[in-house]
Amino acid sequence: MYLLANAFRFNQQKAPDNLPTVKAAKKFFIELDTLNKLLSKKNAPVDKVRKLYSNSLDVLDQYLDLVELPPLAGNNYDNEFDTRVGRTARIT
Repeated sequence: MYLLANAFRFNQQKAPDNLPTVKAAKKFFIELDTLNKLLSKKNAPVDKVRKLYSNSLDVLDQYLDLVELPPLAGNNYDNEFDTRVGRTARIT
């Protein structure tokens, strides 16, 4: 995520940490770290877990918009990812 976010630059003069895309990626990482820490506790409050999960999805949607990828709400991410090019893998 960080590398993709860093690729959306208009010039090389601006520090990567000042880019909106990098800020969104870092915010998503923080949300996930917080969620992981909460889930590692034995009796994590369900309402707090749901809220953190929902917040992380909102941040991820912001990031996806900034890096020009489709939002989570569509069905673009429902299919299994296939690394092959075309219908079959090319071996040359």
